[in-house]
Amino acid sequence: MSAAKIKVLCVDDSALIRDLLTEIINSQPDMEVVAVAPDPIAARGFDQAAQP
Repeated sequence: MSAAKIKVLCVDDSALIRDLLTEIINSQPDMEVVAVAPDPIAARGFDQAAQP
């Protein structure tokens, strides 16, 4: 049985950095990006819905 993946909320003001971080994190077998946001204000809406 496989262990549950670590859920990550990726927040950065640069779209390029968000994309790079998402790609790096998703390449890890035990991690996955469940949501991305451009700033902390926008991220607040994802913290409960995505449960990172």
